[in-house]
Amino acid sequence: MKNLCFTTFCLAAALLFADTMRATILVEGITERGRYNDRASFMVRIESGFDYTCVLDGEQTPCNQWIQVDQPNYHELIIKRFNKLTSQSEMRMIPFVVIATERGITEFGLPPWTPYPVIPSAPAEFIDTRLICVAPKQYPLGARIPIITYLINGQDLSARLNGITQVTYPGTESSINIRRGYGFAFLPPTPSSGANTITVSLHHLSVQQHLEIETNTHWQSVGGVLKGMVEWPQNSRIHITSDLEIAVDARLHIGSSSLIKIEPLKNIKVNGILIVNGDLKDPVVIMPDTAERPWGGFLATNSGAAIQMTGVILTGGGGNPQYFSDHFGFYHRKEQPLFLLHNGARASLTNCFMIDNAGQLGNGYYSFLTLDRCLVQHCVTGGEYLGGAVEIYRSALLEFPSDTNVFADQDEDGIYMTEGKHVIQDSIIGWVRDDAIDAGSAGAGSVTVSNCWFEACFHEAMAWSGLGRVASAHQTVIVNCGQGVEAGYSMGSDSPRVTADRLLSIGNLVGARYGDNYDWGYDGFLRVTNSFLLYNQRDVWGMNFLDWTYRTNRMDIRGNFLTVPNSYHPENTVWNPLADGWRLLAYKPTPANAAGIGFASHQSQWPTTRIAEGVPVGLSTFSTQVVSVSYLVESQHREPLMGRLDFLPGEMYKVIIPEVPALPIQEAVRITLSRPVGGALTGLTNLYFVPSTALPVLYWFNAIPALTWVWSDNSAILEQSNTAKGPWTAIADAHSPYTLNAKDGSKYFRLRR
Repeated sequence: MKNLCFTTFCLAAALLFADTMRATILVEGITERGRYNDRASFMVRIESGFDYTCVLDGEQTPCNQWIQVDQPNYHELIIKRFNKLTSQSEMRMIPFVVIATERGITEFGLPPWTPYPVIPSAPAEFIDTRLICVAPKQYPLGARIPIITYLINGQDLSARLNGITQVTYPGTESSINIRRGYGFAFLPPTPSSGANTITVSLHHLSVQQHLEIETNTHWQSVGGVLKGMVEWPQNSRIHITSDLEIAVDARLHIGSSSLIKIEPLKNIKVNGILIVNGDLKDPVVIMPDTAERPWGGFLATNSGAAIQMTGVILTGGGGNPQYFSDHFGFYHRKEQPLFLLHNGARASLTNCFMIDNAGQLGNGYYSFLTLDRCLVQHCVTGGEYLGGAVEIYRSALLEFPSDTNVFADQDEDGIYMTEGKHVIQDSIIGWVRDDAIDAGSAGAGSVTVSNCWFEACFHEAMAWSGLGRVASAHQTVIVNCGQGVEAGYSMGSDSPRVTADRLLSIGNLVGARYGDNYDWGYDGFLRVTNSFLLYNQRDVWGMNFLDWTYRTNRMDIRGNFLTVPNSYHPENTVWNPLADGWRLLAYKPTPANAAGIGFASHQSQWPTTRIAEGVPVGLSTFSTQVVSVSYLVESQHREPLMGRLDFLPGEMYKVIIPEVPALPIQEAVRITLSRPVGGALTGLTNLYFVPSTALPVLYWFNAIPALTWVWSDNSAILEQSNTAKGPWTAIADAHSPYTLNAKDGSKYFRLRR
């Protein structure tokens, strides 16, 4: 009896096991919550007697064959099957992640994001805009000349437009790239002294700046300790040859139009008070003695230290690349800051321009930094600040470290703030290889952002994390970033607490996100209301990979406009671009309903194999009306392919995906933009795709009255001759693509490696 019961139990268990095996939907190659480097492959096995439906990320995919997934992202595979005998249905969902190993953990669960390049604004966008030029009035012979240009609108704020200013100066012509209203350049040293005029123009805007190149500049050598009241009057010429110290009870006053040049790695230690009184017409310039050998920085490390600057151009500072390895302080980056502010020290800068500095802008430890109408451009990072207060008004922080499409996870943030009470208002932060604002670890603190513009960040525009962090953002635009606003990692209950209201987060990888890339714990809260989260790859995202759960209980996303319905956040309205476009007027840089149009490409030529990835086209800004542009895809031996792109209100980027099988990949291809409606062609309008070949091959495209040649081998030299037999002369700066004007007459050409 005992043996019979045991046998019966074993038989029942075997039947149950067999039935369970039959009921299991079999998938090979991937597992639930699996993590796969760069690609994953799977196959859904089918069994007789069932009808199968397989859906990967919302798109139906074949069953019973291997499917490769090579897009780094969070993926969901849903398999449904119907038992034709019992009429029962089953479903299995398999979430998994493909990781981009080139980005490491920084993009875990998300695809890599590389910001698109600048598209110049349309001429009509510059209505009611003023062009300002800042440059020294007198300058020494043989030194490169700094020049800053920026755009102001009718409200006396940054016009937030893109463009290329043309700069003419005796003996040279140059240009300045304007990013959302700001840009700088260095004019080459002039070979002779005397009076000159710099002319800066952009569309209908033009401004002149008079510059006197000095015949003999008489420098006063300075170093050591300054005591008492010291004045360097207007038009001083100071050469700091050794470390300079302003004593505790001392005050140094520097007058307008003064030039201060500093020997490599020499510092100015401020124990007392430093006042620099320049202005926009007569700026003070603080520069390195030699452009290639940067000086140090300002060191203020006590509560009585104060730096006050107005109308100053500061360049070539932050010279010690290992400063925080050799000195006190805390850091994410080791490079020397231009302003080291510790233990209650204060710095207040108005109408100052910190351009092309080798290190960081600043480093603050329970200190106070105020920027008003300032430009910080082209340095490693805006700096790291613990405690105290950072206040930024009507300023621009751009290019950390440069406008690039090359990723590097090296904490090159626009600015990093922890603890303290910080405010950023009416400002622009962009072209950042990491985060625009990173408020991360350490203790409690607050950051308030209002009426700002964030653009072209590889990671977050606003990355709020840490214990006790309280962050808010209002009436702010975020475009072309990895993530818009984020409630990231936490170190305690209810941290961080993030509130966003009246945001426009558009054309990003993620518009608003709870959690971070890391598979850590998250205890904060994200609230987004009255905002426009539009045309992002994911408008809202809240997946936490610690337990693979979407954290709706930590998010309050309501009263917003989203591109598509989101079942996690039902209390929002789906964007109707034709009916709702007018709502974006409150966020536009200028009243003009126009936009610049161009290829959103960092270069004009690519390998032919890249066509399959799609060809991005961008606008200079979002529009409240439909903007259209035609495109033509052509090669030497195929009929041209024609198409048209329509940018709906709110859209800034579209992708042309040519019919690749119809294109001769072994031939060169040109894609051309034309016939804009609602905008103007201002950016790159011709894009070339050239095969990679063992020997240099020359391809050509007709365009009356010019002929354009392209080739893939950058080492090949284009030569010309008046006869077929030579002699041959290399054409200077002849790089592919190269345009030959037919008016230049008949000549012979050859491509030679």
